[in-house]
Order: sequence, then structure tokens, then C-alpha cells
Amino acid sequence: MPVKITLAALVALSLVAWSSRAGAGEPSSSAGSTSDQRIGVAVLDLQTSGDVPTDLASALSGLVAARLDRAGVFRVVTEQDVKQLVSFDQMKTALSCDEQASCLAEVGSALGVPYMLTGTVAKLGSSFTLALTLVEIEKARVEKRTSAVFPEVDRLLAGLDAEVERVVASLLYREQGTLLVIATEEGGTVAVDGNAIGTTPLPALSVASGPHRITVNKEGFLQFALDVSVRPKEQTRIDAALRPSPEFLAAYEQRTGGQRAMAWGSAIGGVATTLAAGAGVGWFFVRREGLRAEQGLAANVDVGVDGAQYAELAAALWGGVGAAVVGVGFVTTSAVLFATGDDPARYEGLVEAGGAR
Repeated sequence: MPVKITLAALVALSLVAWSSRAGAGEPSSSAGSTSDQRIGVAVLDLQTSGDVPTDLASALSGLVAARLDRAGVFRVVTEQDVKQLVSFDQMKTALSCDEQASCLAEVGSALGVPYMLTGTVAKLGSSFTLALTLVEIEKARVEKRTSAVFPEVDRLLAGLDAEVERVVASLLYREQGTLLVIATEEGGTVAVDGNAIGTTPLPALSVASGPHRITVNKEGFLQFALDVSVRPKEQTRIDAALRPSPEFLAAYEQRTGGQRAMAWGSAIGGVATTLAAGAGVGWFFVRREGLRAEQGLAANVDVGVDGAQYAELAAALWGGVGAAVVGVGFVTTSAVLFATGDDPARYEGLVEAGGAR
């Protein structure tokens, strides 16, 4: 069925208008812009048969453009956007063409975008048919055609998003971006749109541009889920903060709390035994010098002691040495427990914040 669309005057005037805007120093929205990697798509108004209300076709055209815009990866230009640049008299002189790619490409080229989406909506008995066509302008070829039959208007409206997604699916797959998922837990299973792609930590992965549902699952943790839009040739980073389940958190706090208590106990024991060691060795030297003074001996002369005095000095010296050895053991144990143990308060921020964003 022929599709009537404004062409000659629309093309000429849009080229002039866009050129004048660029010359005046306004930001360019061309597909080659280095600051905007979104895919440029011109969405023409859906054409209708005589038995389809024009307001329905107009509403559907707006919904198609809105669906592409919501994807976050398209720079959408509608036919209505350009019509604002064209006067009524000039529109009356515009030509028309059928649905051939070379003809439609002329419009899209004027809009400065690499792709164009057009379509038709018609009645087929009591049903409605929706046909969408995606054209690659530079090569003047049809990238994708889709069509579907709906028994009623409500079904058509409900299925419109799926049809738009279907017609641009191959384009989104070809125009890929990268996805980087940084999770707070290792060993979490990352899935994109329900398909597992690996476990954390993961390197950046190439994915089709467009909207995606990202989930991260790990036993003992609540599922992290986020809807993102991956832009072509850009990296999308997701910081996935996994929130522990109440059962996991209780077991974790009990385990880590016990280990942390042992670490502090060992540290205190290390301090106590170190003080005891210092006291024992200090008492040995003080008592020995006291005996040397009592016997009137020089500092470099051995002290003469009897059995009781010897036992007293030996107990002080070896008791101090033994306490020092025990203290080293306590300190070492404490250091190991602190170094290898998890922080009991690790998940406090996540629980208070109500989970991952």
C-alpha cells in the first residue's frame, strides 16, 4: 500500500534550517557528534488506511517515538519536529513517495540521522495490522521489517512496545556498549535479562545497547536488581551492593563476633603477659644488684648466692622469659585473628540504608 509522506519541500527546508542553526554556532545533533554516542533515528508518522482514525495513528506515532526515547540509546527526531520548520504553503508543495528505502532515505538524510523508522497501521476485517520498517539511510536499504496483527485496539496498544523492540533488536545488537558490574561480594552470579554471564568479579563485557535488566544473586543475600540503559560505544558501570538476608546476617555476626572477641582477648592477654615478663625480668636485675650491693661486689663480679637466693633469681628470670614467650604467642594469635577475620560491622551500612541501590 502506498505510503504518503512529505518529502521535497520538507527535505530542502530542513537542510536549510539545520545548516543555518549549525552556522550560528548551535550544538549539532548529527550522528557523527563525538559527545553523543546515541543512535540517531528519524521516526516518521505512521501512515493509515482510510478506515483507521487519524487520531489513533497520531497517538501510535507518538508512542513509537516515546518507546525509542525511553530506551536511552536513541536520539529521536520525529516528523513533527521538522514540520515545525516548514510553513503551511511550503508543505502544500511537498511531494510524496512510496515505501522504497531509497525514497525514505532522502528524508532521513535531511534530518542528519543514520536510521529512519516508518510504518503503517491498517484495518484487516475487524483486526488491526501494524507494519514497521527500519531503514539504514547511507546504504538505502531496509534493516528490518516487522508486522503483526492485533484483534483489537487495546491489544495493539499493549503490543506496540514489543513490536518497536523487535524492529530495532538487530540494530541494538550491532551497536554494542560495555557493561561493568562491580559487586560487594565475590562469587555472585550476574545475569543480563535473565541470562547468566558469569560470577563476580567480572571484567567489562560487551552487550547490546539499549535497556537491560541486571541481577546479581548469591546464596545468603537478597537479589540485587537494576534496570539500566547501555549506550553504544560507552561503558555502563553498576555498583552492586548485595544486602545479606536476616539468617545470613545473624550467623555472620555470631561467627565474626566470636572471632573478634577471641582476637581482643588474645591482644589483652598479650599485653598482660608482656607486662608480667617485664616485671619478672626487671625484678631479676633489681634483686641481683641488691645482692651485689649487700656483698660489696663490683659490677663485673658474679654474685655469690645460696640455694634460696638462686631459686628466687631463677624464678624471676625464667618466669619473665616464659611470660614473654606466652605474650608473643598471644600477640601473634591476635594479629592473625584480626587479619583473617571478617569485620562484624561489615554489613551495618547496607542494612541501615535498606539494601542496594
